[in-house]
Amino acid sequence: MKLLKGNFVKNLTIDLLETADVFPDKVAVTTESGDLTYKALRLEVVVAAAHLREAGITAGTGVGLALKHPIDALVAVLAIGLIGARWMTFPGRDRKEALVAMGVTHVVASSKEDAKPTEGLDPRFKLHTWSRHRDPELVKLHAADIRGRAPLESTWYMAVTSGTTGTPKMMNLSYANYWARNKKGKLTHDFDPVITCNLFPPLSGPWLSYNLRTLALQGTLVMSRNFAFLRQKNVQKLFGSPSQYASYLKSIPADVEGKLPIAHVAGATLSKVFAQQILERFEIIHNFYGGTEVGGIARNVIRSAEDNLRCVGRVLEGNEVEVVDTTGNVQMPKTVGLIRVRNNIMVQQYANNPTATQECFKNGWFYSGDTGYFDESGLLYVTGRANDVLNIGGTKVDPHIIDDALTACESVAEALTFKGSFEGKDKLAALIVPVKGSSSQQLRADIASAMSGLPRHQRVAGVLYVNDLPRNANGKPVRALAQKLAAGHKFLSVAFSEPAPADQEHGQTVH
Repeated sequence: MKLLKGNFVKNLTIDLLETADVFPDKVAVTTESGDLTYKALRLEVVVAAAHLREAGITAGTGVGLALKHPIDALVAVLAIGLIGARWMTFPGRDRKEALVAMGVTHVVASSKEDAKPTEGLDPRFKLHTWSRHRDPELVKLHAADIRGRAPLESTWYMAVTSGTTGTPKMMNLSYANYWARNKKGKLTHDFDPVITCNLFPPLSGPWLSYNLRTLALQGTLVMSRNFAFLRQKNVQKLFGSPSQYASYLKSIPADVEGKLPIAHVAGATLSKVFAQQILERFEIIHNFYGGTEVGGIARNVIRSAEDNLRCVGRVLEGNEVEVVDTTGNVQMPKTVGLIRVRNNIMVQQYANNPTATQECFKNGWFYSGDTGYFDESGLLYVTGRANDVLNIGGTKVDPHIIDDALTACESVAEALTFKGSFEGKDKLAALIVPVKGSSSQQLRADIASAMSGLPRHQRVAGVLYVNDLPRNANGKPVRALAQKLAAGHKFLSVAFSEPAPADQEHGQTVH
């Protein structure tokens, strides 16, 4: 396309769109209603860029996106990249101040209702409703202004963390940084042809990352949740978080047969029961560990629910990972410490947050806030968050040790230890998700046996049976919410020396 020729700063968007020169008729995006070739995708992006330019969006302009349809979202982020502007996901009603903090002046939304929370925030805000009915003639008018005018060091994507481990943090990812991340991501795709599907919501960080990596490999994005359709289109890898997978697996009709090759699950390690459920629909699981600040860190390949599910696997190429104590000394294998990471794609600071920057970025390392250890074979284990330690009557307790002891029980699917209140005193308690079909007697015996094997200060005083643990948007259990969930419910006391009598109450189940 003539528009993409000449002297301009080449960036990731232009790199992806040039695929149309080599594979014009190859399918870039497919849905149940039709296909979009690389040539057609490029035309959509160029015309959309012209319309954004007509709306006053230029190189460096901050744009908030609130687009629900995945194709609209994909076209929009690529069009913004073509212009050289910068963008962030519209953060929602409870985090709208992030728009102001990141210098956003334009909001592009599926409808006016989607962007309504911006009203009254700043008189500079300009709202634009996204439309697929665009005038191609605008391309001629703005041809000179939509050719990668932004320097590669300038910001393209303004990322905001989920905030599930504290206050949401914002960071700027430059055109150069995201291009480098995209190239690195190719290392994690080990199949050909590259045909993927994504359960993450449009415009989220994982959605963006995995989709762009697929396009960088001249692959095809399948935008559908229909399992039979995914099999028909030979999808090789489905990306999602544990909670998204839990919901998706329930949506697959029982009469639909077959498996997909790879379940790519990012956000948390998996229980044995959940891994088995996924493997009933997928040949293998790639359980990923990483973060927005540094990208992917490690991958655990799971072929059976009997595999080692507690580790996050081996460190991916391009990362340097260490487990250290609070003074920065590297820990010996199987010694728990703080996990720190460095690579050539990590951000160097948070935006407008010097305190968090000082805490997490030290001497060229990113301190993730996670605790863990390496075993003798080099497998990385994540045991929890550094701020998860519980203070019980002045005694510091690592709850993950207790979680592991409980989940090792045959009758326990998942467990989450927290500080509970018993007759006005703080004591250890645990939420327990029983394995389906487990009897009350087996649960009591297993839990009592597990606690008897721990020092007295690590034994829970009571448990509460629940259908599921409180989780964040990625499906990771949230310890801070356990006490709130348990409020008002009666705990079942735990006997340590021997199993409780067979007629003891099963305990209260929270729905």
